[in-house]
Amino acid sequence: MLPGILSAFATFALFGISVVACFQLARIRARLKVMTLLWMTLVVAYVGLYRVFRGAPLDTVEHLVFFANGLLIYLLLFFAFCYCYFVSDHSLSVLYMLAIEGLPEKRMSHEQLLRLFPYDKLLEPRMTDLENNGFVVRRGTYYELTPKGWTRAVVAGKLKRFLQLEPGG
Repeated sequence: MLPGILSAFATFALFGISVVACFQLARIRARLKVMTLLWMTLVVAYVGLYRVFRGAPLDTVEHLVFFANGLLIYLLLFFAFCYCYFVSDHSLSVLYMLAIEGLPEKRMSHEQLLRLFPYDKLLEPRMTDLENNGFVVRRGTYYELTPKGWTRAVVAGKLKRFLQLEPGG
């Protein structure tokens, strides 16, 4: 079982290095797509590392479970990374906290927040992100959901109602 776990963490380290390198060297618009492709590409590295860490041949159910266990850990690490990435990148709460933290006095009035973060400035990048990732299309002055966007909106809406979450994103 240990070779699978070691392979998962080593492959995830390669994934992290690859993400940093890609995002530092190139301007990437569809980041989730790139991160997903990197993750899938590095599954090959997981297989190689499993052999390097002396993983047993996949000739018994037990050995297959050990291999799959490490692959599952690699997948869950990817999901955790995506969650942290998108919270850091898209959370308005994080944006506000960073703005307050960036001030010498470490505090900001409501009026200062409104001046620093006008509605247009907050809305435009989010709509551009939705457009870049294929969730909406712009038709003149209107945005329309794509089938992909509609599916995600329905699922998210049902989940929010089921969990009785507050309105908002």
